[in-house]
Amino acid sequence: MIELTDRQSEVWELHKEGLNNCEIGRKLDITEATVRGILKRAKSKALVENMAPGFEIDRKTEGRWYTDENGEKRVEYLKSKRENVSPTGFADAFRAAISDTKPYEDVAIPKARFKDSMVIYPMGDPHVGMYAYHKEVGEDFDCDIAERDLLAATEYLVDIAPPTEEALIINLGDFFHGDSGRNTTTSGTPVDIDTRWSRVLQIGIKIMLMLTEKALEKHKKVTVIVAPGNHDSESSVILTIAMQIYFENNKRVTIQEPNMFHFYEFGSNLIGVCHGHTVKKETLPGLMAEDMPEAWGRTKHRYWYTGHIHHRTLLEVGSTIIESFRTLAGKDAWHHGQGYRAGRDMNAIVLHKKYGETDRHRCDILRARA
Repeated sequence: MIELTDRQSEVWELHKEGLNNCEIGRKLDITEATVRGILKRAKSKALVENMAPGFEIDRKTEGRWYTDENGEKRVEYLKSKRENVSPTGFADAFRAAISDTKPYEDVAIPKARFKDSMVIYPMGDPHVGMYAYHKEVGEDFDCDIAERDLLAATEYLVDIAPPTEEALIINLGDFFHGDSGRNTTTSGTPVDIDTRWSRVLQIGIKIMLMLTEKALEKHKKVTVIVAPGNHDSESSVILTIAMQIYFENNKRVTIQEPNMFHFYEFGSNLIGVCHGHTVKKETLPGLMAEDMPEAWGRTKHRYWYTGHIHHRTLLEVGSTIIESFRTLAGKDAWHHGQGYRAGRDMNAIVLHKKYGETDRHRCDILRARA
């Protein structure tokens, strides 16, 4: 065994328990940089002392001691293989994880007073799993805060929304802040993640299930759209599969299949959904007409709902209104340093089959936390 200082032992034990550097820093009231330094010094000791085989070097590499032909001790680094599991490969695992949770299929169906209207709950860029430290950006943000804010805002909006027969929950992308256990976005950009990716996935899935179940208390039929974002294009597929498994026996819930572009027709309304990071907004009406020509001909009110920019913008192109939505999430260190600022809220939009949008309710972040 190597001899560590008391502080190194504290940090090392928490590290072995699976806590990341941010969590260790918060638990011990030290900075993340200090944690990194302590771990680095502890690992350096491991390189020069006779440590038991299989000690952990980092998440990707393990080391073991061996004796060469001259009788000298040397260290050998063993790179662990990262298992490549396709999104559909998670299906059985999620089925087992949620098998003890009973869906809302037996809950009494609510009475729908407004059969000619539908409520839409668009959710802009929740960034579940993002970690932010208040001394860096002015406000803490983590998985628990994201869960609390999203559930509180949804509960408020569902309570004040009219009891329509149909509801549409729209996840506008970047629901997850990172897309892998490497703590990066889909393209590989490093991001600040609160705890392990597997836990972030579990929390995010639980949030979406609870949001959907809350909507079922008010609406007879609930459709869910999960748009892939630039932060979570793979995790969004996993989320979709998990929700499909959970609600597979519930005829009141429909989870749309994974797609970069989603569409939903309601009376004379045609709704398009995408994150917004792959196309220019001005091209979206033409894309809708190209992909949905028959629905385009049947409808009069056409809407595109997007996320990505964390700001509310409204663009009208011909007969189509293109809107982007704010987020309830806070800022991470990079965006704070770049000067990005935006309001934070969530909305419920009421569409009439004939008249299009007739009403809108808004929940500001302060109201969600009241």
